[in-house]
Amino acid sequence: KAYVGRDGWLFYGPDVRALTGPAFGHAPRDAIIHFRDQLAVRGIELILLPTPVKPSIHPDQLAGGTKIAPLRNRGFQVLIADLAAAGIQVYDPAGLLKARASSDAQYLATDTHWTPQAMHAVAEGLGDLLGTASSVDFITREETVTQPGDIAIMLGLSDCSESAHIRSVVDWRSDPESDVLLLGDSFSNIYSMAEMGWGKAAGLAEHISLACGRRIDRLTRNDDGAYASRQLLADALHGNPHRLASTKVVIWQFAERELVFGDWKHIDLPPAPPPQPLIAAITPTTAKDAFARLAATGDAPVIVGQDKWLFLRSELRFLAHDPFWGESAESEDVDPLQAIIDLNAKLLALGIDLIFAPAPPRAVIYPDKLFSETVATEAGAPVRLDTTLQEFYAALRKSRVKVLDVTDAFLAARKEDASLGTVSCERDSHWAPRGLQLAANAIVAEFASEEWATSTANFASVSELLTYTGDLVQRVPDFPFPESQAQILKISPEPFADDSPVLLLADSHGLIFSDGEDMHCRNAGFGEHIAATLGMPIDLMARRGSGAQIRFDLARRFLTNPKEARGKRVLIYTFAARTLTESKQWKSVPLAR
Repeated sequence: KAYVGRDGWLFYGPDVRALTGPAFGHAPRDAIIHFRDQLAVRGIELILLPTPVKPSIHPDQLAGGTKIAPLRNRGFQVLIADLAAAGIQVYDPAGLLKARASSDAQYLATDTHWTPQAMHAVAEGLGDLLGTASSVDFITREETVTQPGDIAIMLGLSDCSESAHIRSVVDWRSDPESDVLLLGDSFSNIYSMAEMGWGKAAGLAEHISLACGRRIDRLTRNDDGAYASRQLLADALHGNPHRLASTKVVIWQFAERELVFGDWKHIDLPPAPPPQPLIAAITPTTAKDAFARLAATGDAPVIVGQDKWLFLRSELRFLAHDPFWGESAESEDVDPLQAIIDLNAKLLALGIDLIFAPAPPRAVIYPDKLFSETVATEAGAPVRLDTTLQEFYAALRKSRVKVLDVTDAFLAARKEDASLGTVSCERDSHWAPRGLQLAANAIVAEFASEEWATSTANFASVSELLTYTGDLVQRVPDFPFPESQAQILKISPEPFADDSPVLLLADSHGLIFSDGEDMHCRNAGFGEHIAATLGMPIDLMARRGSGAQIRFDLARRFLTNPKEARGKRVLIYTFAARTLTESKQWKSVPLAR
């Protein structure tokens, strides 16, 4: 299984035998050329990254003496010559690693894999080969991890721990739209996959991204680098024929022992689909597919975007939805269209006007924090990407429901983000103080001219700089930038009264910056700003969780005491737009007996 070397070093048996055994045959060469040819049909270049095994670079730790050149299987140079003759580019890091080994260990003493620093050097070499595409500002964090190596664990030597200093790329994610795809084995996964025990988000793919200034795509599996990587790609193409639509370069990394012991049978990739028009940027036409692809890149509830922004994966799935109402709904009980139309009718019967004012999806307001290219209007704001949601609003308006959609106002307001602050929180799922103030102004403008809406109170406001931790931060383990800041306006005196003619019915968008504790502060929320703008206290009913469920609270209140409905003139109904598909509680509710 393993050999014990000098100074506590351990060597994996197959690694040693791969170097000292007979030359391997032509199977690797033929399979590599076959794979290259299939990629070439798609216009994709192959870069081969045969990764030296530990005894190749550190034979002196296994036996006496020092070898200047890396130790390789006797068939290796023949393979390299054959691949060069076939026009295949090989990035061989052995010389680089051997030169570095004269001063520092390039492999872990009790593990089969390279050190983080050796891997960094190889990633930088690949970055030079690929060229710098852009200047993505990745977030990095350094830490030290300690555990026994995989060889020590295999031998039951749990007390043979060693340490490695890693640099994690906290906001890295695999990008299927990238022009670079890494196929790899455990040499790619170490320091990246937490289950290997050596940290996470600090592996080869992440450091290639750092080196070349762009996000890359990744398909990796720990074992069988000769076969498994190609099979992963074939499986991915069966699931999505356009998986390689944006790919220009495939880097295929595998441990050199695979040349001797690997499975080199040919794998036929599915035929390339007919070429599609190139998408230069995310547009309303391509948005649903783009959101769906991004949502499918993993299963963590939160996606780390650009510039330290965080987004709910469920919001992206919502934006990828086809129509979800009317005939497209599974039943009336999950149809938000009928539920809101019914609510409007029942409120009108009570003499109450409904204003449906959903909180816009943050990914629609700030798509540039998720996608590298977005289309802007002539005024410079991002174009709207919520095509299905706009259709839903149109269906409500057709049924005479008053919809106040502040999305366009939020997009236009972005031009003053630098001086006034963002309209959506960077790392929280809600609108920012500036955004809720804009929404409050728009709400009040809908009914401020009514005779009953006479100003009856004077409210004062005090500006404060608030430092808070958004609700999405805790869902990203070890996120290094937990704190956000925003300028808030605290309203006084008490702006809420049960007998007000204006009722705000809301999910947590009515509690944020109002309810304290995990809602960040008090007296600076949506309801406070509606009251201050109107010059009149308002009634507030808000709850964490589903904006659909709050209707049941309203029903209980009105049915228990019908007088509660008397004197109400306007009901503002606000919740996160994604609730329209996330909630299954859209059955109609009674408001009167």
